[in-house]
Amino acid sequence: MYHNPTATANDSRFFWGFCLLQAVIWVLLPIFLHPSGPMDVIEGIEWGRHFQLGYDKHPPLAPWLTYLAYVLGDETLWSIYALSQIGVIACFWFIRRLGADLFQSQAAGLAGSISLAAIYVYTHTAAKFNPDALLFPLWAGSYFFFYRAIKQQKLGYWIGLGVFLGLSFLTKYITAFLMLSMAAYLLWDKKARKSFSQKGIYMAGVVFFLVVFPHVYWLISNDFLPIKYASARVGAGDDHWLNHLQHPAKFILAQAVTILPILLLLWPFIRRQKADAVNRSFFSILFLGPFVLSALLSLVTGMWLYTMWAVPFFSLTGVWLLGYLRPQFTSKSMALFKVSACIVLLLNGAVYFYVREIRPQRTHKFANVHFPGDVMARLAENLWKQRFGEDIPLAYVAGPRRVAAPVSLYATDKPVSYFEWNQAANPWINEEDLRKKGAIFIMDKDFDGPAWPEDLKRWFPQLEEETILYIPWYVVRGARAVRIGIRILPPS
Repeated sequence: MYHNPTATANDSRFFWGFCLLQAVIWVLLPIFLHPSGPMDVIEGIEWGRHFQLGYDKHPPLAPWLTYLAYVLGDETLWSIYALSQIGVIACFWFIRRLGADLFQSQAAGLAGSISLAAIYVYTHTAAKFNPDALLFPLWAGSYFFFYRAIKQQKLGYWIGLGVFLGLSFLTKYITAFLMLSMAAYLLWDKKARKSFSQKGIYMAGVVFFLVVFPHVYWLISNDFLPIKYASARVGAGDDHWLNHLQHPAKFILAQAVTILPILLLLWPFIRRQKADAVNRSFFSILFLGPFVLSALLSLVTGMWLYTMWAVPFFSLTGVWLLGYLRPQFTSKSMALFKVSACIVLLLNGAVYFYVREIRPQRTHKFANVHFPGDVMARLAENLWKQRFGEDIPLAYVAGPRRVAAPVSLYATDKPVSYFEWNQAANPWINEEDLRKKGAIFIMDKDFDGPAWPEDLKRWFPQLEEETILYIPWYVVRGARAVRIGIRILPPS
């Protein structure tokens, strides 16, 4: 038999060794392959430096943690990449514990967690820290506490569930689909329904409410800005009847393709047991629930769903597949799995190197990490210094966030960003102070359009004529240079 103290100890050592390898690879790769920070990271830093209970695109937790990691890392990005990997490893740990509980097998817990490394969202996507990456440990922890709570009815697990669901909601509102899936399981399973006669589930609700209340108050006070952003992001476009079919179908197909690699990684476990006592309804409802709810939403409304909407949905993939494979764990199958997992992890790293370093040189297709944000920031700041000298710092930069945020990050004066010249989306901005201290207005002439917003000159009549900067892309040799338009608003 595979299950013995020696095998369990070896599995534990392998788990932590694999997690260390995961962290080393996926911290070092972004450090060396990202000449500029990912846009989500740069935007998160700029949001987080202005402590708010919510922001125009997202709830507040991810920006808070992004900025905290940035400060703790001495204002460098490596600490943010490390934060993302801490989250991935925490996700693996929770799923390992949950898998061991569900299958009464430490081997199943190991296979169900480590196999997630075959899914690109835990490697390529997690190379940057953003709300999706933060949901990896938060959803995995929610699954774990939910299972322990309904199984043991201990108050501590219910409180843990309330905390993790609350923090998940403070990260992305898609957490509502996880909560609905949990509610469906509570109603479906006879033993789980007994939770309604215990005080723990109601304590979880109270804790959840206490965690999310400040943000909900902010949300109501700010006209539901993030929800409006999300609605616009997944808008249906033209209301053609075919959208009600093709949009959910494309979404589900994309997610099915995403999990294919994990099937290959679990190939050593194709030999099945004849029967077992595993409660498959638990992980089936919780795993499939968010996918089904997303598809139903698209089916009813016809809205197009952004593929990355589903990034946090995959944490139970390995556990779910193992539940239906019903594998026999042997020394041979586990050894093959461990070797395969390490090979897949290294291959994923090699693919990422190709995508970020080699392919752009051949195809001139670039990612936002190739955008020359630091060069743009230095050139823009130099224009200001040449005009006003060192005694007048650059206090503000205004424009679309993809060009304004890098200036805030990389410029020596750390100017405050005024995204899209939109007061509602930038409540930390005082326009009177901006006019007093002056600002640089900036835009990407090719991406944001050649013309400046017509109202700018009326809002800021002292705005000067445009200077155009031509800046080469990183890595993407031979591609057309980025055309950056800059206009100076002199201090009053």
